[in-house]
Amino acid sequence: MENKDTDWTSSLVLTHLRELIKANDCRYIELFSSSEKAVTTAFIASEKATAAAFAASEKAIRDALAAQEKSTQAAFVAAEKAVALAEANAERWRQDAQDWRTRMTEREKEFAKTSEVSSIKERIDRGDGSGSGMKSLWGWIATGCMLLIAVYEATRH
Repeated sequence: MENKDTDWTSSLVLTHLRELIKANDCRYIELFSSSEKAVTTAFIASEKATAAAFAASEKAIRDALAAQEKSTQAAFVAAEKAVALAEANAERWRQDAQDWRTRMTEREKEFAKTSEVSSIKERIDRGDGSGSGMKSLWGWIATGCMLLIAVYEATRH
């Protein structure tokens, strides 16, 4: 009985190894080809997803900028209205102050006596009453600023 395992010759081993290498080469080529197809498919899908995400991001940015522009325009219009109102109020205050000064001057002309004139002169020399107009003006300015802030906050929400 002859053992077939011992019948291997060097040329037979070489032929067998070449066949194994050739079979492995074919498998490797098939694996490489299928991997290349998978990578190409994944790359194309990735490019499509990236392009879609970029387009969505671009649209979101455009929408946000448009909304911001509308909000800014609304705030600007509200600020212009508030400034116009504050200017009208300041003008009305100036007119009222002028009317009051005129009435007071006329009253003083009618009721002025020497003793009263001396008393008034002393007060003027001391500087009594100076700065009260500025305090009122600051009150109007503060009112205008609060109005602007309220309009701005109302348009933000």
